[in-house]
Amino acid sequence: MVLRMSLDRVGDLVGGLPQSAFKYAAWWANEQTEGAAHVQCRAWLDAGYKARPNLKAETVTFERDKW
Repeated sequence: MVLRMSLDRVGDLVGGLPQSAFKYAAWWANEQTEGAAHVQCRAWLDAGYKARPNLKAETVTFERDKW
């Protein structure tokens, strides 16, 4: 399953995104190591998805991780 959303829409759903989510692809890192610096990735990784941002288009694609 693939879900593409605007960053503004994601922000609407979660109560806002920091400016760094719009500026830095690293904010959307799919870090799976314990103690990862980008703790927000736990939300989509725990749901079984990986994030692929397109900052120029101000979108992010969540794609179901392969089991």
